[in-house]
Amino acid sequence: MVDLHTHTIFSDGTWSIEKLLENAEKNGVTTLAITDHDTVMPHIKLRNIDVKKYFSGRIITGAEFNCVFNGIKIEVLGYNFDLDKIKDWVEIQYPKEDELKSFEKEFYEYVDICKKNNIKLSPDLKYDPIVKFPVKILYDDMKKYKENEGLLSQSEWSSSDAMFRNSTSNPNFLLYRDFSSQYPSAIDVANKIRECGGKVFLAHLYLYRLENHLKFLDDLKIAEAIDGVEVYYSSFTPEQISTLKNYCEENNLYMSAGTDCHGDKNPSRKVGIGYGNMNVKEVLIANWLY
Repeated sequence: MVDLHTHTIFSDGTWSIEKLLENAEKNGVTTLAITDHDTVMPHIKLRNIDVKKYFSGRIITGAEFNCVFNGIKIEVLGYNFDLDKIKDWVEIQYPKEDELKSFEKEFYEYVDICKKNNIKLSPDLKYDPIVKFPVKILYDDMKKYKENEGLLSQSEWSSSDAMFRNSTSNPNFLLYRDFSSQYPSAIDVANKIRECGGKVFLAHLYLYRLENHLKFLDDLKIAEAIDGVEVYYSSFTPEQISTLKNYCEENNLYMSAGTDCHGDKNPSRKVGIGYGNMNVKEVLIANWLY
C-alpha cells in the first residue's frame, strides 16, 4: 500500500515523524512519502532516526510546495529528489524565519480586500500568529456578523477551507488574492525538482475552485509544469478518480496516491487508507518509482 502525501509537525501536521511512521506501519503502508509544506526538514531529521524501529517499508523523499500557475495558487508534490541538492534552494525560496511575516502581510492584504468588498470585520482585528493562517482568522471574525452571510455562497459560509480555496484559485471570488509575489511559479519549482533528480505531481486537483479542471491540467502539461497527477486522494469520488486515471493514461502522465494525513488534526483521514477506502497498491507507482 502506498501513501505519498502526509504531514508532520514540521508543517501543519500534529504527529512527530516517529508517530507517523508507527501509524503507517500499523495500517500496512509499504511506501511512504513525508510531504510537509515548503520544507524538507523531516527528511534531514530522518537521517538521525532508526527508522526500522518504527516502519518496515520504504520512505521516499518528498515535499508539498506552494506555487503559482496562471494566477492560481496550487500545491505540487515533489518526489524522489536528491535531498542535499535541493535543501538550500528550499530554504531560500521558503524561509521559515520569514513565514509569520509573510502570513501577516497576507492577512492585512486580505483585510483591505474585505474592506473594498464591504465585508464587515471587527475594528480591532489583528493578525494572530497563534492561529497562523490568515484566512482562518478572517473567517472566524466574518462569521460574527450575520450581514456577511449574503456575500458568500453556502459552502464558503459553512467552511473556512472552502473560503480559502476560493480565495486562492477562483479569480471571480470577491476575496481572490494573487499569490505571485509570495510564492515561486510552478514552472520554476518543477524545474528545480527535476534538476535534483525528482518528479513533479499536481496535488489534489479537485480541491481547487476552477471552472474547468481538465483544461487546467492541459495547461500544466503544455507548460511542462508536471510529470504526473495525484489521482487517488482522500476526498475524491470514484468518478473523479476514474477521470484522472483516464487523463493520465491518455496523456502519458504518471500517477500517484496520497491521503493528505495530518495526524490528529483530522483523525478520520488515516495514513494509508484516507477515510477508510484508499488502500492503493504499489503497482500504481511501479512505472516511475522502481
